[in-house]
Amino acid sequence: MKEDKSKQDWLDDLRRRAEELLREKKGDITGVDALALVHELQVHKTELEMQNEELKRALRELEESRNKYLELYDFSPIGYFIVDKQGTILGVNLSGAKLLGIERVSLIKRRFQLFVSEDLWTGFNAFCNRVFGSDVKQTCELRLVRNDASQLYAHVEGMAMRDSEGNMKEWQIAVVDITERKQMEDESSKLREQLDHARRLESVGKLAGGIAHNFNNILMVVIGYASLLLDEMQEADPLRDYVQKIMKSSEMVASLTQGLLEFSRKQVANPKPVYLNKIVKDVEDLLGKVIRENIKLRTAFCDKDCVVMADVGQVQQVLMNLVSNGCDAMPNGGSLCITTDVAALESEFAKTHGCGEVGRYVLLSVSDTGVGMDKKVKERIFEPFFTTKEVGKGTGLGLAIVYGIVRQHNGYIDVKSEVGKGTTFRVYLPLATSEVSGTKVETEALPKGGTVTILIAEDEESVRNLMKIVLERNGYEVIEAVDGEDALDKFRKNKDKIQFLLLDVIMLGKSGKEVYEEIKKMKPDMKVLFMTGYSDDIVRKRDILNKGFDYILKPVSATELLERVRGVLDK
Repeated sequence: MKEDKSKQDWLDDLRRRAEELLREKKGDITGVDALALVHELQVHKTELEMQNEELKRALRELEESRNKYLELYDFSPIGYFIVDKQGTILGVNLSGAKLLGIERVSLIKRRFQLFVSEDLWTGFNAFCNRVFGSDVKQTCELRLVRNDASQLYAHVEGMAMRDSEGNMKEWQIAVVDITERKQMEDESSKLREQLDHARRLESVGKLAGGIAHNFNNILMVVIGYASLLLDEMQEADPLRDYVQKIMKSSEMVASLTQGLLEFSRKQVANPKPVYLNKIVKDVEDLLGKVIRENIKLRTAFCDKDCVVMADVGQVQQVLMNLVSNGCDAMPNGGSLCITTDVAALESEFAKTHGCGEVGRYVLLSVSDTGVGMDKKVKERIFEPFFTTKEVGKGTGLGLAIVYGIVRQHNGYIDVKSEVGKGTTFRVYLPLATSEVSGTKVETEALPKGGTVTILIAEDEESVRNLMKIVLERNGYEVIEAVDGEDALDKFRKNKDKIQFLLLDVIMLGKSGKEVYEEIKKMKPDMKVLFMTGYSDDIVRKRDILNKGFDYILKPVSATELLERVRGVLDK
C-alpha cells in the first residue's frame, strides 16, 4: 500500500483484500491468513498513527506561528487598520485601538475619517483618492483626534487590496504616532526663532551703543556751549529763549540716547536693595499725568517683602513705559491693573522662552483691556524703533528700553496678548536677600571753581576744548592732551604742577586707566576723575567701577562737570 493513500483509500483497499481472501478460501481462512491480515492491518495502523502525529505537529507549529504573528500584529508600535471602499473599519490591531484611545470592538463598523481632524478632511480625501487610483503605497501626515478629544500627529501609509480582476476590495492603513517628533520640531523651530530674535536684538543693541557714544560727545558740546552762552546773557535778552530751546531739545536727544544705552543693556545703573511695592506706590502719583479719565487704574500689592536689587529710576521708567503703552492700547478707555507678587521660575519657563534662571523672583504685572496684539506684532515689540503707532505719536523705543533695563537687572519679561482681549506684561526681577537701608544721603551744595592745575586727556577735540573753557572760566588751569601717550608726556613735563587728572576711559593707544596707573607710580596721591560716553560694559571691563574710581558720563553739563571735579578734589 502506497504512503500517499488517504485513510479512506487504505480502508477500502483493506476491505477488498479481505473479500478476495474470503472468496479464495471459500470462507475457510486459516490462522496464518488471519495473522497475515492482522499484521498488515497493524502495519497500516502504525503508518496512520504516524501520519496523524505529523499532522498534529504541523497543526501545532501552524498555531504557534499564527499566535506569534498575532502578537506581533497586535503589539506592534504601528496601528494597522483594514478599511473598505466607503472608509468603514473592518479590522484593527490592538495598537491601532490604543492610538485612538478606544476599545477594538468599538472601532469596527465606524468610519476612519471621523478620527481625522475636521480641518484636514479635504487633505484626507485627496489621500484616499491617491490610494484608490494606485497600486503602490501612498503616504501623508494627519492630525488624528482620540476618543478623549486629545490630538496626535500621525504618519499614515495606505495601500489598496485588489481581487484577481484588479477590482479594489478594501485597503490597509498603517498609522505611526509622530506627536513627539512634531513637538520636538516645533520646539526646535521656536528656539531657532528665539535665537534669531535674540541675535537681532543683540546686533541692534551693539549698534545703539555705538551710536549713543557718538551722540554723547556731540551733545556734550552742544549742551556745554549753550549753557555757557546762556550764562553770559541778561535775563531780558530776547535771544535767551532761543538758547533755552536749544538746551531743551538737546536734553531730549540726550534722554533718547540714554534710552538707546538702556536698550543695549549697557547703561550704568545704581542698583541697591529696594521694595518694589514702594516704587509702584511712589509712581502712582505720577500716573495721574499719564492716565486719561476714561481709564480706571487698579493696583494690588503682594503682602510679602518684594525686595529687589534695582536702580529705582530705571524701574520707575519701566513702569511708566508699560503704563503709557497700556493707555495707548485703550483709545476708548478701559481698565489698567498693576500687581506685584513673588513667583518661582521653573525650568519650564526657560524651555518655553529660551531664557530664564531657575529661582525666586518678584513679579511686576501690568495688564490692560486694550486692543491686544497678534503674533507677528508680539515678536517685534521689543525691537527699537518698531511701533504700530501713527507717525509722530511714538518713537518705538519705549518697550525696547523696558527690555534693556529688565535684562540689565538680570530679569526677564514676558508678554501675553490676543487681538481684542488686551495685553499683560510680566516683569520678573530676582528676589533679593539684602535688607533695605532706611538712611538717606544728604547732598551738600559744592563750590564750582578752584585754582589747581588739571590735565585733560580727551581725543575728541570739540569736547576737550569745551571742558577747557568751562574749567578755565572757573579758575582752574588746564593742560590738554590728545591721547594717552600725549598725557603721559605732558605729565612728565609738568609733574610738580599737575594736581588733578580728567581722563577719557577710551583713547587711542593707552587707555585712561593705563595712563592713571603709570602716573600713580610717579605721584601716588594723584586724584583722578574718569569720563566716558561709552556704556556700562566698557566701564566695567576697564575695571573703573570695580575699583571704586570716580567717573562721569557724557553728556555732562558745565555745572555738573564743575561739581564732580570739586567733589573729587575735596575728598
